[in-house]
Amino acid sequence: MLEVTYGSRIILVGKSQKDAKRLLEAFPDSFDVRYIEEINDDLWKYSDLLVFDFLNTEILQKCREGNVPYLFLLSDIEKVKKYNLKTFEYLIKGPGYLHYLSSVVFFMLEKQGLERRLKFEKEKYFNLVNSMGCGILVIRKRDHRIIFSNRVAQNILGYSEDELSRMVFDELTTNVKTIKKLNSGSIKCLETTLKTSLGDIRYVRCNTSEMVYGAEVVSQFTFMDITQEKRNREEIAFQWNFLDNAEEIAMALDKEGKIVYLNQFAAKSHGYELEEMLGTPERLYLKFTEKELEEQKNILRKNKRWEGDEWRIKRNGSLFITSTKRTLIETELGKLELVVAMDVTERRKLQEKLELHSLILKNVREVAFALDINGRLIYMNEAAERFFKVEFDSVYGLQAEDIKPKLLKNFITLVWKKKEITDNELLEVVDEKGTKILIEYSSQIVKNVQGEEIAVVFAIRTNEHLNKLLGELLRKSDLLYHMQQMLVAVDLEGRIIYANNQWLKHNGFTDLSEVHGKKISTQFREDNFERKKSCKEGNL
Repeated sequence: MLEVTYGSRIILVGKSQKDAKRLLEAFPDSFDVRYIEEINDDLWKYSDLLVFDFLNTEILQKCREGNVPYLFLLSDIEKVKKYNLKTFEYLIKGPGYLHYLSSVVFFMLEKQGLERRLKFEKEKYFNLVNSMGCGILVIRKRDHRIIFSNRVAQNILGYSEDELSRMVFDELTTNVKTIKKLNSGSIKCLETTLKTSLGDIRYVRCNTSEMVYGAEVVSQFTFMDITQEKRNREEIAFQWNFLDNAEEIAMALDKEGKIVYLNQFAAKSHGYELEEMLGTPERLYLKFTEKELEEQKNILRKNKRWEGDEWRIKRNGSLFITSTKRTLIETELGKLELVVAMDVTERRKLQEKLELHSLILKNVREVAFALDINGRLIYMNEAAERFFKVEFDSVYGLQAEDIKPKLLKNFITLVWKKKEITDNELLEVVDEKGTKILIEYSSQIVKNVQGEEIAVVFAIRTNEHLNKLLGELLRKSDLLYHMQQMLVAVDLEGRIIYANNQWLKHNGFTDLSEVHGKKISTQFREDNFERKKSCKEGNL
């Protein structure tokens, strides 16, 4: 009682002093009682309870609009009906009412205190359940009706409070196991699924506790949305499985350079078991100089990334080359260095061989080029570029129909149609100027280690031996030599390698040696015209 009454300010409001004394004496000293006759707005601000010795409509309206408890002392019961007063709003001045007036006031103050406390506790509870990260559903045990839901539950499930209050818990889950556990007793750290208003599934981790609410047994179903966490776990598990099956070295290093993670392939590549390498410094498996290491670390600190080749040491002491990428990242565990590397030892050896072969081919005098199995141009040496008058980069990867230089286009078209191994084959090709020329070539099919055909290599002879050979072949043909039609043959540079008798006579020559190796040009034709003119005039 002392907690409720001590220091409580009670204001007695009357119209005359005649009843003031006896009203004041009706209250014990534990109350702070004051008597006034003037009414102002502060009356409702600085009092815990108001006692009026009179009643009118204005005062009753102000009292009902305020938050301060009040009591009207009435001598006539008819006023109760007139003003429609409720219990605890009035007290009839009956015989000895002053003796129990203080008790009535005490119970009113106690009721007010309880209401304030309950209101505070209720607000505190609602603030707590609405501000926590978990969803809460209060479920009636006998029919699984949802009688309460906090804002977190509403946000996760996508329903309003009113919509959830009209639902049963069984509508939110299709997991029979969860419903059975809810019926049988409490649930501890169970992972289950709940359906949202959109029809999708949310993964939750839940707990329940039973309590009595009124005359009903209810379960408080507390759950946390772990959908993203579960997806992250599944993704991490997938990534780990993926990394363990990937044929690339994958490692993570802490700030001291120790290995905190590596996949199975990384351990296998170095000749160790995975557990043997965990926790050991990575530098034990690298061969480098202090200068190389310092340069690498400086680039990594500056750019957060480094790429390059590294020499790695196997358990048996042998070395292998890796193409390595290093990246610095920030995590909850601190800075980590991610290392991804690919064993390129065989590739580097093959590349060195190819580069050597390419250097050799570039410096030979014979024209050499290659087509892949689909007829795409994949290689030309420098002699081929000069011969076909084209840059390799401009035609790389093209098939015959896409190549613009006519001589190269026509030659590839003709040889690709045959698709057979040839040795010193002669082929007549038309160049950009429409001139028909003979080309001697050889071809060879190249196979890989599995025996699969991968390319066709062509070699073309362009030396003086070819010119002389063609000249001799044509000259030995008496039929051609004595034909009345003029015949002449030139090489790729426009130099004469054969002319029959009719052509020689027409142009004022008696033997092929006089014109062999000379170019047919406008100047040559003009010089020849002057020569014939002089012969007719008897000057030659």
